[in-house]
Amino acid sequence: MNIYINELKKFNKLSNYWWDHNAKIYNALHILNIIRLKFISSNIILKNKKILDIGCGGGILTESLSKKGAKVTGIDICEKAIIIAKKHAKLSNLNIKYKKKSIENYKKNYRNKYDIITCMEIIEHIPNINSLIKKCNYLLKNNGHIFLSSINKTTIAMIKTILIGEYIFKIIPINTHSYHKYIKIKFLLKKLKKNSLKIKNIKGIKYNHLSKKTKVTTDTSINYILHIIKSSPRGFEPLFPP
Repeated sequence: MNIYINELKKFNKLSNYWWDHNAKIYNALHILNIIRLKFISSNIILKNKKILDIGCGGGILTESLSKKGAKVTGIDICEKAIIIAKKHAKLSNLNIKYKKKSIENYKKNYRNKYDIITCMEIIEHIPNINSLIKKCNYLLKNNGHIFLSSINKTTIAMIKTILIGEYIFKIIPINTHSYHKYIKIKFLLKKLKKNSLKIKNIKGIKYNHLSKKTKVTTDTSINYILHIIKSSPRGFEPLFPP
């Protein structure tokens, strides 16, 4: 719980800048959001899909998914972020449900299932990744999809995200990330396999601090993004049904 409190304090301080494109940290997130949305929408049709965005923050990805025609719910433990997300969705005339909830509390009170669950850059900020995976599995329909991104636990990732990102270019505040919380892909894949979740696609994301451009790559040594599928006894349903 102390880890949650520390992370909450950290992001509460940054909440006013979610939709400020001039703020370095969220400008970078808006740029990354373009490539994340492209990855998601290239793997599955989003229109009319029921989506849960875990750790939605101020709603950057949540709104993008809604604009694609999805029925989206965003949850986050940061009250300030949820307030900002609600206000911005209203200004954007988007019908998005936002709730100040942790995934643990949300799972207790919610019995319906989602077509898609997104978890972008949150597993390196939570105390128990296995618990998150189990709760995502519970909330996901059979043949449903999880899209997850995070930072790999490698030396080059530490240099790029902490040394360069926080100390040199100062894109994000110092101590935003903690290397010991980063998750190696191999470790994550083992956890997913134990929960009968299958990997459909793995890609890396590269962010150039100088050009401020992102691209999808096969190199997962820094940032990675996964497309995960929950199989049913009947097998996979087609990603793009006729």
